[in-house]
Amino acid sequence: MHVNKGDKILIYAGGGGGDIASAGYLYMKLSKFVRGVYLAALPWERFVIDPIPGPISSSELKNVSRLGDYSYIIYRDSYAMRGDKKVIFQAVNLSKILMAPIYVVTAEYGVKGIYNGLKEIIDYLNPTYVIGLDVGGDILAIGTEDDLWSPLADQMGLAALYKLDSDGYKTIVAVFSPGSDGELDSEYVLNRIRNIMKRGGLYGVLGYGYDDLTYINQILNSVYTEAGSNIKYALEGYVGERSIRDGTRKVSVDIYTTMVFFLKTELVYKDSILAKTIINSDSIEDANDIIIRMGIPTEYLFEKKLYEIMSRGIEINSKVVLDTWVKLKNDLRRY
Repeated sequence: MHVNKGDKILIYAGGGGGDIASAGYLYMKLSKFVRGVYLAALPWERFVIDPIPGPISSSELKNVSRLGDYSYIIYRDSYAMRGDKKVIFQAVNLSKILMAPIYVVTAEYGVKGIYNGLKEIIDYLNPTYVIGLDVGGDILAIGTEDDLWSPLADQMGLAALYKLDSDGYKTIVAVFSPGSDGELDSEYVLNRIRNIMKRGGLYGVLGYGYDDLTYINQILNSVYTEAGSNIKYALEGYVGERSIRDGTRKVSVDIYTTMVFFLKTELVYKDSILAKTIINSDSIEDANDIIIRMGIPTEYLFEKKLYEIMSRGIEINSKVVLDTWVKLKNDLRRY
């Protein structure tokens, strides 16, 4: 990987939630060095923003332009209708800050849909590189880790990136702020990166400094993210542990929180049991069911369980979240 000033780069925030905020940080950073930077995202809000289970589907997108059969362009006035609720998803909030359109693909057609959607965006923009960005590093999960909470979106994105890479497109996996989402701990993620590095799979590392706080704070003022906020604390000099997700998860904040690691897609994919297993999925239900049959809980199943509980009039607090998660994991192990 060698970036030239005349290159164009597409950054895909495929994990849903606030991953688009960190993609925005990278967008601002890379814009200083290359000719064009573009953003793409998978719209899937966290439960606290949108309790309807699962990602936003194409039929729920409003005030958008259709780019192809699987891809869309969103603007500052775009939104989604989830049931009878209007949802302003985080890519829209970032579009308002950057005053630029953002491209989206939806997950309803599984890896097939994400792959085709990204291909439509790539063919439209003709970027030199496609960067699949993941905050925290869950995309590096093998699939059997006990503390893996949300494997579905990340592994669907990884499988789609690998298919694009196999087609000859130049794709890269970017791990932003290892351990920052409170799932896989930072040392585990760093060890996974070291393992890939030993096999020649590390392209490089990009770091952020105090001066970057200006646009990071601007983005954080409008885009909801907990994992993506840890870089702010690190750059302000905080070192130690922080609680996120209403106290259900702990993260370590240190110098690594300010870094992005760029890795070879092929090597990341080869280590992933999950991405290999769902690569031919043509619906999110298909991909979700495959992972569940492996005894691994997904964020989609978890959201369904929480929604069922909420529908019975029970308040969703941190104890309910943790108890539900533990029960889900134990039940699937027996299954």
